[in-house]
Amino acid sequence: MIQWEYPAPKPKPVPHEAVISHGDLRLYVKPSDSKQWQGLVLSFGKLSEKHHEECLETWPRVAINYARAALDDFEAALNEDKEVT
Repeated sequence: MIQWEYPAPKPKPVPHEAVISHGDLRLYVKPSDSKQWQGLVLSFGKLSEKHHEECLETWPRVAINYARAALDDFEAALNEDKEVT
């Protein structure tokens, strides 16, 4: 018997998430429909012997300093990579 065939469509390549991890920073680009989601995650934490109220007062400024240092370190690494090429 002769029958119609319905070949499966060839799947289109789907880009996967691209990630750069450096120290406490993680940058990523991943597809989202017809656009690209660009993200940056900074993850850092520490235990403290300070009282709760003191942590509430001092941690925001300390965290900003850690974030700046992590960003400066990442930028320096990017600049090193640029100079090599």
